Amino acid sequence: LHMIPPANDKRNFPESFIRRLTARGISVLNLYRRGAGASEGTAADAYLGPKGKDDVRGATGLLRAHVCAFDATRIGIVAASNGTTSAVDYAVFASAAGSVPKPKALVFMSAGEYTEAQNKLADHRSEFDPVPILFTYPPSERAWNARVKATASANWVFKEFSKGDHGTKLFLADPSASDYISEFIDKALKK
Repeated sequence: LHMIPPANDKRNFPESFIRRLTARGISVLNLYRRGAGASEGTAADAYLGPKGKDDVRGATGLLRAHVCAFDATRIGIVAASNGTTSAVDYAVFASAAGSVPKPKALVFMSAGEYTEAQNKLADHRSEFDPVPILFTYPPSERAWNARVKATASANWVFKEFSKGDHGTKLFLADPSASDYISEFIDKALKK
């Protein structure tokens, strides 16, 4: 889930990162969030209010209906910047709905106060504690991550990239992030 639309879109995720995932046998669906690319809708709805989760719900529905029969019990979500908002909202929705796949792993690249615009992690610990979550961030975004880390589940990993940058800009600032994130996702989905 890319950073804020329409200024950002799925092209924020470099092909080299996607290749690292597919080389590990992980299928990738890299989507335009509402308001980006050729998608319909208002960009602000991608991260404010209830519609952001629907972008993720549509993507998981596509995967479940695909002819290749993806394993809906092994879905990981990589979200950058306010894409983390949609990831959190979807995870909360999926836990309550029961009829849509819950994420088995989450990666939050540059999560922050906006991540919890609709749903606070602390209010949904029963849903999030068992899920492996990787929080990546540059030194300038340490404060929010440190607050979350202080009460984090043992399944959550916090990785500060000293040469990092915000969201998917991390891939350019520190190319090692691609390997680190793809390895995390691979291990989490195989559990």
